[in-house]
This record gives sequence, structure tokens and C-alpha cells, in this order.
Amino acid sequence: MDDAMVPMIKAILILDGDGNRLATKYYEKTEFPSDEVQQAFEQKLNRKTKHTNARSEAEIIMLEKNVSIYRSSNETKFFVVGSASENELILTGVLDALHDTLNILLRGMTDRRTLLDSLELVILTIDEICDGGMILEMDPQSVASRALMRGVDGGQVGGGAWSRRVGRRCRAEPGRAAASPIVAFKPQPPPSSLPPPLARRLPPAATTTPRSPSVLPGADHGVDNRPGSEQRAGSVH
Repeated sequence: MDDAMVPMIKAILILDGDGNRLATKYYEKTEFPSDEVQQAFEQKLNRKTKHTNARSEAEIIMLEKNVSIYRSSNETKFFVVGSASENELILTGVLDALHDTLNILLRGMTDRRTLLDSLELVILTIDEICDGGMILEMDPQSVASRALMRGVDGGQVGGGAWSRRVGRRCRAEPGRAAASPIVAFKPQPPPSSLPPPLARRLPPAATTTPRSPSVLPGADHGVDNRPGSEQRAGSVH
């Protein structure tokens, strides 16, 4: 496939209101070889977009033979930079994917402090959207699910080797055994609340009726009603 037909991203930037970087990814190392060149480019972007409002939809600017698509959100700005010949609709799709995914993961809180506190999740989101300048995914729900899956597996940004196994990602660390999978279990009740064995179960007290002895007439008067009692009584007198 011709490389000119493949959409390429030069940089993905997230800046605060003063133009300071919060999270950046540069894929064109020839044009942006050093940190000083990158920061100078970021300050130019900030000065050119400082007095514009792009909250509702993306805006397009040209800077140094590059096209930049950007959006503003809660004192932060999101940029996707491509070459001047790049399709602007594709760049806008990448920007919308980044913006919408972070709104899903951070529940709409994309201010400076929240982004810094969740910087690892932000970097994972960028990596799931674009890798080496090539676009991987632009569906916000899919990107959010993959970023959360990598975060749950215990991965850390900037370290370790990532590998895909059975539809999930695990982080392999040299000299350390892989963690055993977490198995969900149902907590058992305390011993005092356990039911007694079936062999020891007794019927309820309300259902057991004690058998009372039969009372013959005259028993309360001390009269002996057994056969022959009258003869024995007469013999007494």
C-alpha cells in the first residue's frame, strides 16, 4: 500500500490554558527532534488559539505548513497535528475520539487537575488511538474499554513489555512471576449463624403437645375409683 494513502498523525497534544503541556505525543521526530523545538511549537499553537473558543466543535488552523485541529474543554485544549495535505475529516475524527473517550473515562471532568491526576489513563488513551502516527481506533467506547483493560492488568506507562494473550494484555516483568488470576468467591457466613445439622434439628416447641394423664371423676376428692376399692374402704370401717 502506498504510504501517501495511509493517514498519518504528526502529534497529539493536550495543553492547559497557559500553553503548558499536560500530555503530548510526537510521532514526527524529523520535524520535532528535541524538546525545545516541541515546546516552541506548543507556545505558537497556544498564542494562535488563545482568543478562540472551540468548545462546541473543532476548529482548524494552519501553522508551519501543518494543519492543526483543536478543541477546548474546561481550561484545557486538545490538538491533533497533521501535514497540510492530510485529510481534515480524518484528523477531526481522531480529535473527537480523544476528546469523547476522556469524557467517558473521567466522567466529563477534563480540567487540568483531573488530567494530571489521571495522566496514566490519558497516555493509555492516546496509545490506543494512535501508534507511531498510524490510526488504530476512533470509536470512543472501544478505546475506553481497551484503556481500562490495560489499566486493570496493572500496566505502567513507560516500562515493561506488553504482550497480547487470549484477548487481554499482560505486563511481563523480568525476574518476576506472573500474578495469578483473581478468582471471585462467595464469602461464608460466620460459624454462629450456620444452621445446625439435619440430624440435630428438633420440631418447634409449639408443635409438641405434652401428654397429660387421664383424670377420673372423683380424683380431686381423694376417692379411689379402682375395682374393689369400695370393699377395701368398707373393711376399714
